[in-house]
Amino acid sequence: MIRTTLTHDCTEQEHIDWVLENQRYGGGFQHYLVEAWRRADGENKRRLEDAFPYDYRIPLGKPIK
Repeated sequence: MIRTTLTHDCTEQEHIDWVLENQRYGGGFQHYLVEAWRRADGENKRRLEDAFPYDYRIPLGKPIK
């Protein structure tokens, strides 16, 4: 089951599922941003998550405690 919100203690798989589910409802920019995030290596994925935190309009990062 896909969560509508995430908590700071979500698993990596829950985070990935949540981002991919939100991709379905976004526009073109969000679609390609999530594709870039999906294909990024560890350091670049972290940079994207820092640039688009959980509380941003297009969230990629995990929630903070």
